[in-house]
Amino acid sequence: MTSISKSHGYTLIELLVAIVILSLLCVILASMTQMIAKTWTSTTAKIEQFNNAREGFESMTRRLSQAVLNTYWDYDRDANGNPIRYIRESELRFVSGPGLAGSAATTPPRPTHSVFFQAPLGYSEVASYGNLGNLLNTWGYYIEYSDDSQTRPSFTTQPVRTRFRLIEMTEPTENLTLYQYTSGTNSSGNPKNPSYQGSEWYTHPLSASPKRVMAENIIALVILPRFAAYEKNSSAVPFSADALAPAYSYDTTVANADPETNSKNQLPPVLQVAMVAIDEASAERMSAQANQLLLQKIGSLFTNASAFTSDLYLNPQTDVSQDPSLEAYLIRNKINYRILTTNISLKSAKWSTEQAD
Repeated sequence: MTSISKSHGYTLIELLVAIVILSLLCVILASMTQMIAKTWTSTTAKIEQFNNAREGFESMTRRLSQAVLNTYWDYDRDANGNPIRYIRESELRFVSGPGLAGSAATTPPRPTHSVFFQAPLGYSEVASYGNLGNLLNTWGYYIEYSDDSQTRPSFTTQPVRTRFRLIEMTEPTENLTLYQYTSGTNSSGNPKNPSYQGSEWYTHPLSASPKRVMAENIIALVILPRFAAYEKNSSAVPFSADALAPAYSYDTTVANADPETNSKNQLPPVLQVAMVAIDEASAERMSAQANQLLLQKIGSLFTNASAFTSDLYLNPQTDVSQDPSLEAYLIRNKINYRILTTNISLKSAKWSTEQAD
């Protein structure tokens, strides 16, 4: 007798259950893929954004380290033109601090700090000078909050974008106006150019020379000139970090009665530089009012060098809602940020307490 085995097929209900399960798996996989793609895109954008900020920061600090004064010893003269002593002189300049390129209240707003200096960077727009790599230039950096209407290509149809930007000012060698202002000026304040007010050497190129955007979404630039080591030459009394520039301002044309901290024709041995960048997603999300509030916040900071750390960084011992620092402000407003800091040793700085010979 032959036995016939019956093969059982799938019922309609089993097929429907399988289809539902497969659909759920597809939805879950699609959702996970979308989340991973979104995370990847966001992370890549942040990395690219902060890489641009880091590249701009490294380029700026590299050029700052090349600042020069080329000082020499010359006669100081009395009101009658008679030589009375030797003093350190230079036609070159270095200046840094708040308000040099304009403040957060100017148009366009230029918050936090600026720096202007001379360096042998070899920049020229004359093709025949291209092989002269040590030509002298006047250079500068500052932050500007403005739109891109002056720098965008004429053919673009994208909306105008208003952002915080790190700006680099470059004066080509062939346009160098420095010496027409500073040559012949002595410490008694009798310049050959009587109209010289002391700042034209950088305000003239600031208004007339090429400027370019180094990086976008840079909201703060802080520059603190200081000694390489906080110890006085003549005693065991230590210098504070802000001894050279208590209000951040440093100018090589300004004399100080204390020879230990006299900046007259002397480069600071070290520049402590900090730059704060935010990402593009945060910048897009911020309204015009939010940007104005950020400008107000930044404008209230970085005026007292002894508060450098507390102005910049969140105090881990303080409630973030009460902390007055810029970092705490960004955290409270859910703004993604990076703080870049470094100490630059100026190669041409030869700090000395000698004033006369």
